[in-house]
Amino acid sequence: MLTQKELNFIIAFKQTQFHRFREIETFAKLCKKLSKQKSQTDNSKSF
Repeated sequence: MLTQKELNFIIAFKQTQFHRFREIETFAKLCKKLSKQKSQTDNSKSF
């Protein structure tokens, strides 16, 4: 599960036009973390 700080970072990242390389790396890691959580949730619900 993403923390509130991580969620706030994603929201701020999407609203900002220009990014530093480190911000892009962090955004990619958080997106990957979020997609893993969603896929695990989907897998547990399938029969």
